[in-house]
Amino acid sequence: MDFKNKVILITGASSGIGKQTAIEFAKKGAKLILVARRKDKLELVAKELKKFHTTILVCQCDISDKDQVKEMSKIVLEKFNTIDILINNAGFAIYGTVSNLSIDEIESQMNTNYFGMIYCVKNFLPSMIENQVTLLMSHQLLQALDYQELHHTVHQNLQCLDFQRV
Repeated sequence: MDFKNKVILITGASSGIGKQTAIEFAKKGAKLILVARRKDKLELVAKELKKFHTTILVCQCDISDKDQVKEMSKIVLEKFNTIDILINNAGFAIYGTVSNLSIDEIESQMNTNYFGMIYCVKNFLPSMIENQVTLLMSHQLLQALDYQELHHTVHQNLQCLDFQRV
């Protein structure tokens, strides 16, 4: 699949799988929207991606906050009109049993991993459907079993992608 000039939004783009996904798409000439909570880390990623000579928009946003997602989506849609691919990569794990975790810990994880994904989809899906170029991915589709295999896994996933119409 040709990703040149495709507009791709990646949440959790400041490190790990999100960062590596951004690198792989930048190599393919995609226009990238990097989203994460820490702007300083996003700017470091953007600086690293400059060598690929592609359009990059940095958006500081905590996706667990629906108002921040709404504002971020407004900025993105004003600049690009739509996105072609939404990669909901942001998320985190809390290890433990339900009896050992606090309600606050569980809610925090659900707010980011579940509601954050829903907020992003709800804000971008209408424009994606309107432009008939919809591909939605969650971070589970990009996870590697071993961090050393991350580059290879992300690269293979990008080669296998195809647009799916909603």
